[in-house]
Amino acid sequence: MNSPIIYQVIFGLLFLFFCYLTYRVTQTWRWPHVTVAFFLFVAAIAVCFNSARTVATHMAWKKAHRQLSAQLHAASQKRDLLVHGDLKLTVQDAPSIRSLQAKLGRTLLDRGRVWRNCTPTQFDASSVTVNTVPPGATDAPQNRIDEGTVLYAFVEEPVAAEFAEPPLSLAAGTKVPWYFVAEFTATAATTDTSVTLQWTRRPRRYEQWVMNNMGARTWTLYETMPVDGHRYFATDLTQEPNLSVDAGEEPVFGKSGEEFIRQLFESSQGLVGDQWEAMIQPYIRDGGRAGDDDPSDSKWLKIRFTQNHQEQVDGVGDPLGGVTQSESFFSGDGLATVPLVRRGGDAEFKADDWAVFPPQAANRLVGSGVCEPREEVFVRNVVSYDYSLRSTTQQLIALELDQQRVARNTAAMTESNRRTLDQTSFRTTETQQLNEDLAKFQFETQKITGYLSRLEEQKAARMAELSNLYQTNLQLAAELARIERVLTLRVNRRSKEAIAETGAE
Repeated sequence: MNSPIIYQVIFGLLFLFFCYLTYRVTQTWRWPHVTVAFFLFVAAIAVCFNSARTVATHMAWKKAHRQLSAQLHAASQKRDLLVHGDLKLTVQDAPSIRSLQAKLGRTLLDRGRVWRNCTPTQFDASSVTVNTVPPGATDAPQNRIDEGTVLYAFVEEPVAAEFAEPPLSLAAGTKVPWYFVAEFTATAATTDTSVTLQWTRRPRRYEQWVMNNMGARTWTLYETMPVDGHRYFATDLTQEPNLSVDAGEEPVFGKSGEEFIRQLFESSQGLVGDQWEAMIQPYIRDGGRAGDDDPSDSKWLKIRFTQNHQEQVDGVGDPLGGVTQSESFFSGDGLATVPLVRRGGDAEFKADDWAVFPPQAANRLVGSGVCEPREEVFVRNVVSYDYSLRSTTQQLIALELDQQRVARNTAAMTESNRRTLDQTSFRTTETQQLNEDLAKFQFETQKITGYLSRLEEQKAARMAELSNLYQTNLQLAAELARIERVLTLRVNRRSKEAIAETGAE
């Protein structure tokens, strides 16, 4: 019934039958009815034709939808298998994108990008230009260093033949970062084959000395400050230590290469006294049996599980979140909070498994009865070089400021001392002059005192003479008063006698 000829024949027969009926009804119907019936028949034919096309289109799209849905379902399953792995398997037999991303993330989490065999070409007091193309390379890739990228520069040195294997598993002469230069920031002058770096702070004299005396040495540029670890100093990085063996014979982090460690820290032998030996001993003893004098927080406990146990290692956090600059990878109790370092479930231990735990966690497990203690292991404190660099830099800046302040104070005290000496010299001369004036004054005082004594004697004589004169004057005054009274009496008597004589006449 899918042949189009059959449908055409049926359609032709129906058309002929309609024409016959139309001819028959013309004997009883009027022409308007016949005309309307004819147009209705033609419209029905058009509707049927369009309906057939619509059904065919619908069937075609449904078929395409089923095919595409099947392809989408298969692609989705393939994508999920590539991204997540086989969810029905407990242990995956093939790596997935998420597992590879997690592995890559764990590798790059503390490493970042690295540019080796970089050649410093220009240096001044504020910046340095570094060629990122290794010498002799013709097809080196672009460095892809953006403006504002913070880079940590290390001077490279060829590793000695006696330490090339097994500590580093490198061929003799291979260059490795040897000592730290400074922290830099990439500027706008950076190109695909070179980078212009500026100090993130004012360079110290040591850094300027390194820049001026490094000769033809090359650099290694790190985007992230290298991190410290316990197994980086082992003689064989591929060997898994046997925890059931005594830590004094086989350290839990692998046997340390003491000679290699001493060579690594050779540039720090300028430390005073036993400071250098005290600095490298924790690296040499790391993972070995703990001593009685070791700090309590460095004494981890090696335990053996006596029964199956599950231990939580993942903390609370956004499972899809990223890593921010200020985010910590672990919580205060040691649980992983960042997806890249999460395990994805509890850590499982079986009976007779060995492990090393910090003191608090080990005591908790021993107290719960799931394990038994074996021995104390010395675990050195891991150093955060990024934090130490910034902390040391801040301390150096503070020391430089203190040095400048002390220099200013010393200069001010020296100037004040000079002025004080000038004042002392002036006052000494003035004292000598005053002493001379004092001697003259004392001489004059002596003379004046003698002259005063003579004047006092003359004054006493004059006072005695005046006293006598005063007494004489008093006596004379009394005598004059007596004579005046006598004379007054005589004058009065004579006046009376004269008056009396005159009246008698």
